[in-house]
Amino acid sequence: MKKEIITAAAALAMAVPMTAQIGTNPQWLDNAVFYQIYPSSYMDTDGNGIGDLPGITSRLDYIKSLGVDALWLNPVFESGWFDGGYDVIDFYKIDPRFGTNTDMVTLVNEAHRRGIKVCLDLVAGHTSVKSPWFQECANGDRNGRYSDYYIWTDTISQKDKEEIEARHRDANPEGSTRGRYVEMDAKRGKYYEKNFFECQPALNYGFAHPDPSHPWEQPVTAPGPQAVRREMKNIMAFWFDKGIDGFRVDMASSLVKNDPGKKEVSKLWNEMRAWKDRHYPQCVLISEWSDPAVAIPAGFNIDFMIHFGIKGYPSLFFDRNTPNGRPWEGQDISKEYKFCYFDKAGKGEVKEFVDNFTAAFNRTKQLGYIAIPTANHDFQRPNIGTR
Repeated sequence: MKKEIITAAAALAMAVPMTAQIGTNPQWLDNAVFYQIYPSSYMDTDGNGIGDLPGITSRLDYIKSLGVDALWLNPVFESGWFDGGYDVIDFYKIDPRFGTNTDMVTLVNEAHRRGIKVCLDLVAGHTSVKSPWFQECANGDRNGRYSDYYIWTDTISQKDKEEIEARHRDANPEGSTRGRYVEMDAKRGKYYEKNFFECQPALNYGFAHPDPSHPWEQPVTAPGPQAVRREMKNIMAFWFDKGIDGFRVDMASSLVKNDPGKKEVSKLWNEMRAWKDRHYPQCVLISEWSDPAVAIPAGFNIDFMIHFGIKGYPSLFFDRNTPNGRPWEGQDISKEYKFCYFDKAGKGEVKEFVDNFTAAFNRTKQLGYIAIPTANHDFQRPNIGTR
């Protein structure tokens, strides 16, 4: 790997200290500093050009010297590797490119010996089409163990059909996120619902408001969605029992479909938090939600404030001439910041960040923590331009 890729792969994220109610959060979070590692490009010990878990273990003394208290690793579970590990095949197995489950336990034990916690990335919303769950679901009958782990229908709207056709006209249809459904010659159904790419079928947590005209939209209380919840608890328990200290949950707010106001997904995570606190009180849940005032009351110990969700983060770090600083399509730039806070010309603006952070802080300071990362795998490092 090129040096610049390795350098950009890991990002420091500081969990902002604040006063929490006694007993609601593990004490180690009070001043925790997290270090994100993208394992593929961090440290390679077997010469195949891909970073691995033994490589991370070999660098723990260096990481400790930075003043780091906790690690967050991007997905390390067995994956189809279409989406950087976010298309998981087996949540209970470390991908062979990184090592083995034993290598993970060794990493955890060595990290703990140095006073460092280890958190993993939980891709809770979908799997890979190569997952045995999906394969059995697609090819089995409608009463199998995994038959309702995913969302299937034999009929979709004309608009959804047109989205499929448009996606197939793209230069790289498999890499397109257009549309909601994927057509498949499967015993279980003609179409499955995806989350992002075609290879990422959405796990079925149910619909907050099922459409009576869509019989495939199951309520959150249906057996399938309830089974998926139990599976997520099983996955977390499996790794908690091996010493893992927590999970950063990918796209945590998007699990339940048709859920305006995020009421049902908030109930889901409150259920998960109660279970975690009862069985693993020293472990943590970290959300990729970027709306702390909703995510933390929903049950998370920590929520990120990043480039989407509540406003403010880009106005700290992203010059308008850099990729993540450019206005989104349809965005009215006259109502947005013009110069990031660290602008080299001294024209920086901080009001947008302060206003939004303060509002979120005041609503969560007795409940949990807001993390302000310097960067992560989804966006650039702080870039203040070249003026």
